[in-house]
Amino acid sequence: MLVFNSLSDDEQLIAQHLVNVLRERKGEPISYGEFAHYIHDSAEEKVQVSSHGKGLRIHWRALGKPLGHIADACSAQGYPLLPSIVTYKNKKYSGDGFYEKYNAAKGITRTEPYTTNEKEELSNKERRLCLERFVS
Repeated sequence: MLVFNSLSDDEQLIAQHLVNVLRERKGEPISYGEFAHYIHDSAEEKVQVSSHGKGLRIHWRALGKPLGHIADACSAQGYPLLPSIVTYKNKKYSGDGFYEKYNAAKGITRTEPYTTNEKEELSNKERRLCLERFVS
């Protein structure tokens, strides 16, 4: 089981769900909305992160903060960024916050935003690294 000491219990559970999705989808991305439904233990939406029964209930728009904490924890332990598995619907890249975490983890100073192609390339690369690190 994956353990990050710096994460809350809820964030730890989200990280474990990310690993499960990574394994089940063989590194293919999952949208924020799909992932939020994946971790639900009921169909109810619009509730904040909280432990509840067997899983979590979280609205997809609230995923940014815990995913950011997970990215920071991965970076601190020298792991690839596990939140790379979560992307925008119908796209193959994550939100801008992910690339800020990516730059910080890699020590990259960048003033201009990444292009769509660069985002897709970086996300694919991180997902492959995550698949190797967390599943193999």
